[in-house]
Amino acid sequence: MKKSLYRSIFIFSVVILILVCAADAFAQDKTSLAKTVFAPGDIPETKLLIAQRGRYSIQTKSPTGAGISIIDRMAGVLGSDGSPGEKDGRVDLILETGEYKVKLVPDLDSSAAINLSVIQFKEVNEAKTTQDLPMLYDGDYIQTGLDDYCTKSYWVYFEQRGELRLEIMGRTFRECSVWQNGQWLMNLKPSMSTREPVSGRPMQYAEFYQTFEPGHYLLVMAGGSPTAWPNEAKEYPLFIRRGIQYLGEQGIRSITISPFGKDVYLVGQYTNYFECIRKDLKYTRMNTGTFNANQTRHVTARSAVINKESTTPFCSISAGNNGSRQQFLSLEAAPGDKLEVRFFKSASGSQYLSFRQTDKSLSYLVTSIPGIEAENSFDFTPLLVDTYRSKITLIKDMSVHVSSGNPWVRKVNLLGHCSAYIYIEESGDYKIAESADAGAAGKYRFRRAEDVFFSGTIPTYQTAEKSFKLVAGFYLMECDPVRAGILHYALYKDGSQNPQSLLAKPVKDPVVSFIWPNIILGPNADSSKYLYYNSRYNTQVGLSIRELPVNPAEPFSFYLPAGETVNTELALDADSALFIDGSGYDCTVTGKKLENGTIFREGKYAFQLKNTGSTIAFYSVYSLSKKAVSRTPRPVMKPIGESFPILTEEKPWFGDFERDETKKLLLRVTEPGLYRIETSGRLAMGLSIQTALVPVLGSASENTAGRNALIARYTRPGDYLVSVTTRGRSMGRAGVLLRRTEIVNEGELPADIVSRKTVAPDSALRYTLKPKEAGDYGVYSFGLGIQFPYRLEDTEGFPLVAEGRTGTSIALRNEVYYFYSLPLTFESRRLTRFTQVKMAETREGKTFDLFINKQQSHTWKETADRVPDVYKLVITAPVQVNGFVSEGMTGTMTGPGIQPVKLEGGKQLSMELVAGSYEIRAAAKEVQSLLPYTISVTTAELIPGMSYSYSSFPVSVVVSTGNDAVYDLWTFGFTDVKASLWDGKEKTLIAQADDRENDWNFRITQRLSPGRYLLKIDRIGSTTGNVTLYLDETTRQQVNAAKLPLSLERTIGKEVVEIPFAMPDEGIFMVKSDKGVGIRFALYNKDRLCGQAQDFLAVPLYKNIQYTLHVWQGEDVPQDVRITGALIASKTAVLGDAAQTLSGSQSFRLSNPAGLSYVFTSPVAGLYYSRGFERPFTFAERNALALTDTSFVLNRDLSVLGNVRVEP
Repeated sequence: MKKSLYRSIFIFSVVILILVCAADAFAQDKTSLAKTVFAPGDIPETKLLIAQRGRYSIQTKSPTGAGISIIDRMAGVLGSDGSPGEKDGRVDLILETGEYKVKLVPDLDSSAAINLSVIQFKEVNEAKTTQDLPMLYDGDYIQTGLDDYCTKSYWVYFEQRGELRLEIMGRTFRECSVWQNGQWLMNLKPSMSTREPVSGRPMQYAEFYQTFEPGHYLLVMAGGSPTAWPNEAKEYPLFIRRGIQYLGEQGIRSITISPFGKDVYLVGQYTNYFECIRKDLKYTRMNTGTFNANQTRHVTARSAVINKESTTPFCSISAGNNGSRQQFLSLEAAPGDKLEVRFFKSASGSQYLSFRQTDKSLSYLVTSIPGIEAENSFDFTPLLVDTYRSKITLIKDMSVHVSSGNPWVRKVNLLGHCSAYIYIEESGDYKIAESADAGAAGKYRFRRAEDVFFSGTIPTYQTAEKSFKLVAGFYLMECDPVRAGILHYALYKDGSQNPQSLLAKPVKDPVVSFIWPNIILGPNADSSKYLYYNSRYNTQVGLSIRELPVNPAEPFSFYLPAGETVNTELALDADSALFIDGSGYDCTVTGKKLENGTIFREGKYAFQLKNTGSTIAFYSVYSLSKKAVSRTPRPVMKPIGESFPILTEEKPWFGDFERDETKKLLLRVTEPGLYRIETSGRLAMGLSIQTALVPVLGSASENTAGRNALIARYTRPGDYLVSVTTRGRSMGRAGVLLRRTEIVNEGELPADIVSRKTVAPDSALRYTLKPKEAGDYGVYSFGLGIQFPYRLEDTEGFPLVAEGRTGTSIALRNEVYYFYSLPLTFESRRLTRFTQVKMAETREGKTFDLFINKQQSHTWKETADRVPDVYKLVITAPVQVNGFVSEGMTGTMTGPGIQPVKLEGGKQLSMELVAGSYEIRAAAKEVQSLLPYTISVTTAELIPGMSYSYSSFPVSVVVSTGNDAVYDLWTFGFTDVKASLWDGKEKTLIAQADDRENDWNFRITQRLSPGRYLLKIDRIGSTTGNVTLYLDETTRQQVNAAKLPLSLERTIGKEVVEIPFAMPDEGIFMVKSDKGVGIRFALYNKDRLCGQAQDFLAVPLYKNIQYTLHVWQGEDVPQDVRITGALIASKTAVLGDAAQTLSGSQSFRLSNPAGLSYVFTSPVAGLYYSRGFERPFTFAERNALALTDTSFVLNRDLSVLGNVRVEP
């Protein structure tokens, strides 16, 4: 019966995958829908023919809403949308050339037609061919637009392995697909979310942060239905931003928040202090943290906020960064908001920086970046000195110079310890005057610079009214608060100034930063050069020391007073665009006026910048390399056969692998079918397979022998891309093979019939399903503790399920379907069953069916005459039940053997019911309408037609029968169970059963009298899972009385065939099956069982007695059966004290008047033995038998006995 199917197992249109090339990607083509209008009652499906690969929108339009699904012959459902009765469906997806099926889900309550349409998307980036589409470079920011039914595509290129950091946001933007070399859709999806940078204007946001291998990739951004904006605005913006801008180790930047509403930047690995400043108290959030290239940019490690509750419009973050990882900075505010950010490695924890020692002269650019609190503190007063041999040599300073004609007057916020380096130009007595009006007061001391540098004398603090005797030279003036607050002070030479006059004059702003554009140090490898600086309470500062010429790829920032000019040197290590962040300046680069974005060639340049404004200003200088642009080749789209090695059924592939290496092969399939794609060798391997449009058809790793990988699946003719990867530490040689899978055609599987098959490794089963009516059906195919993968197709070869696991129901029509139980790598026993799933009935009207153990929910609807809701219940055997109707209702139950029984709402009523039909009339206790309620009749017993599901064992269940009939007790599940059936008092074992053929479930088929029995079920082994127990009353079909010898040939399904016959003489009745599997016999004298067995039964019977032979078969599938029965004559042998030999007959009737036991010695295989009339023969496993007065022996192979020696 088994037959391997190869070329005719599927009905398919052979479609060759056509790749995008030249202008084909941009030509509009006509598509074909076989049907576009669907009236109520029409079959809700049609065909869609695609003549050219592209992106399409398939939509339904109806007054109430209808769903839609697009189905591919190989991959199954490609997309679904819509909800009947709620909204219409729209599916936007990329389709290959070929034929597809479109299924609609109509609103069954609607009488309106459904319109179906298809629209092809248009590429709006102008290009003659796919290769000519624009490039998207790292650092690009594009502000454009995107309409519905349009795509916008860009190429990206990776010279080496790297991460794609990309953001996309738009009102109509819905998807961004990634195509390797423009030909293979990749399984790379951005994270998607909805963002609302401007209140009331939501947009779809996508972020990529995946790793890409070297090569070209095409990004296709697709539009869709626009999100709702106020007044249905006709604006469809699209924002694209690639990369994350690097701001540098430290700097100051003026930033305008982009339309994304959140901007992320990279800073240096040692950057640990951040400030955000704005002019108002509008909401702004600043986040910082450690950057991870393969993580979203929207993580938050540390954050600070400006909002209307803030006291000042700035916030800051101090990060405990150890310099091991690069940091990021993100800013979140309303689009268009202007912010100033400062960031640097804070130098506040130390009081000096050292320069590296060298034996040659070096030039440096030295700058500082102040925190905003510096504007309210002491001047920043650094000193650059050489301390060679403990002697101080001043190189450069920004100290405060004080003399009789040059006092130092400032107003600061004194909250803690502060200091400043000062230079006393004239020796003498100096005093500090403090303004009482300001409120704060301090205590002071002056340390000579040498004592600071070399840990010398530390003087004591003095208050302001005392004088300080100072000699000319450098000092560190230190101040601690006596009274915190605003300190207005003047340091002056005693007798040279009127202190009150000094404090009455306007106060200058403190010096907060400096720039030394060209500091020359050396040559002296033994000297030590230090930059000393003062400390200021709660004031941060960043210091930068850069060797000249400076490479602005690492940006540098500086403050410059109004009217001043800075000259320094730049060096570009690649062709770069040069930028300056700041305003009010004139800048030249080697005499050429600088415009932002001007590109300079690699080399050294003289840099000059003048502050043309009226106040001190900051500037940041940075460059962006154009190396990536200049080195980016245009994509070349080769024919796919030239891009990868080809793998076919006839031509396996072998290659050498490094660790974690991935190789790609082009799999070429010429005929539809089930195939195995697998690796060979000793390496740990992984596999994945895709089409040009489906990036993951299947994947596997180390799932077959020797850590190899195996994918078994259905494939159509065409080209597939196979990725082969070594795993763990594996490296070496491996192969990839393609082999066809054997499919065994099992023919039709009738509903509610279980097919039991043992399936060889790498083999599949095919069944034909023919539902008798439209409805929901379940197809179950599983083994002991395992559910098998399957494929379900319609008549035309379109999959309803491309590859799934059993356990769900699916809607089928009255048509032919094909079910495939897919292969595994090992031998398996499989149970396959096809059954209709009874769905809850539509509850209309006033009369309903009620089923035992199934609660019904309904809503009471009041009528003028208070007509009750009537529930009809059929009971198949006597049973103890509980009746229930919910609170607020009442019910009356009538039926055979009971007086009308009243059910009180909210209370259970226990009662005994006999077999028959019952009615329950339910009504609300009080006049009311639309009252939800439930009603049920439940039992713990099992009666014919019922089933129970169990997941834990052992269990015992009471079985109740109402007729003298043959009953089937059987289970279906993937747990190995056994059972025993006892009488109601649990004293007599009636039957027991374990595994069926090719099955681990049990089946007990037994004639039972009316009454109650106990069924015990227990689990075998450790496999657990759900098991369903069924009880069926088997149909009995009696044929005409037969005469011996008898013969019966017919098809037997689930029924029991009864054959009455009479014995013409005493003797042995023998019946056997000549055709069929698992044929069962039971022999009755009226109601008394004389014997039962499978395939062969022999029983000594009396003369002239009417017997009935019951015949049934153990398989669920109907099968042709042939049986024969005959009378076997027996010789009589009287046994005594002496030994004797039995010979010359098939059987002997043995008389044992002495009641002895005898030893039989037989040259044949064995003997059957019966202890008397109407007792079945059983195999005599031992030679010694204790005989009754009348016993029978029968040759096991039914031949004539010869030389059987009998000894007492």
